[in-house]
Amino acid sequence: MILLLAMGAMMATPAPVEIGPREKVIAVAESLVGVTELTGKNDGPLVEAILASTGNKKGDPYCAAFNYYCYREAGLAELVPKTAWSPSWVAQPTWTRAEGGQVPKPADAFGIYFKSKGRVAHTGLVKTWGESTVTTVEGNTNVDAASGSASDRDGGGIWSKRRLARQIYSVKNFFEKKD
Repeated sequence: MILLLAMGAMMATPAPVEIGPREKVIAVAESLVGVTELTGKNDGPLVEAILASTGNKKGDPYCAAFNYYCYREAGLAELVPKTAWSPSWVAQPTWTRAEGGQVPKPADAFGIYFKSKGRVAHTGLVKTWGESTVTTVEGNTNVDAASGSASDRDGGGIWSKRRLARQIYSVKNFFEKKD
């Protein structure tokens, strides 16, 4: 037992791990997974705080406000648009389904195009990007919603989802300039 204590005392304490800015944004986003709306009408204390971060009010769509809130809470609000308008999050994209571009990275914003709206009408944050699948963290969605469905863009909470890469219309990298 003395030997074990002596060996334990000799073990070095690991240095604190610094995480990068992308990881900070994703850590904030992941900490919010599972938050649900109070009545299913884009409401509840945390949903309303997310909406207020972009100057919006209870009941407004909050997928884009969720993106901004995550960047703000990570101390990186100056990098992104302060808006709850989803098309703004993928304006001047760094990747598109049609043309490709920079490989999306964690904390990049993605947009999903809705034919019924004629525009990108849902956004969220990329967590991981693979050849055929993407893991995301999104606000105002439903964990089981089919891509492109009404509850995909107006769901009941904040969820991590696995999507097919072909469902993503465009992506914007706010950390690096487009090549």
